[in-house]
Amino acid sequence: PVWNIENSFEEIASYNCQKATTNYKGRIWTAWFCPDIPVGEGPWKLRGLPGLILKAEDSKGHFRFTCAGFKQLVQKRIIEKDQTHDYQIISRGDLDMQYKKFFSDPNDFLNNAIDLKGGSVKLSGPVLKREYNPIELDK
Repeated sequence: PVWNIENSFEEIASYNCQKATTNYKGRIWTAWFCPDIPVGEGPWKLRGLPGLILKAEDSKGHFRFTCAGFKQLVQKRIIEKDQTHDYQIISRGDLDMQYKKFFSDPNDFLNNAIDLKGGSVKLSGPVLKREYNPIELDK
């Protein structure tokens, strides 16, 4: 992201943070970063500021990340790809289509997924439809 650093400050998780804004992946983001923690990272794909991002939200309030605190890790955790499953590589367009199907009718989506694996479970009950609202609007 290309950031505009502003002369506005806020305290978050007991740290003094400075405001920055950007238009990134189709959303306007406001972030609060801490110059006292010189790590140019943040939540999701938000990064590149001269301090750790402790709070970020889009202009419509659809997505919000806020640091609740810090904890010292006892030991390192290594993140590895699960080797017990087969994965299929698909295009971004196909992934978006699958998300839209899931959000429009989760029961039907999961019933079809179970059928593909040879299962016989059928989900019933109220359909909890939700609007598909991807975090990235620009592909």
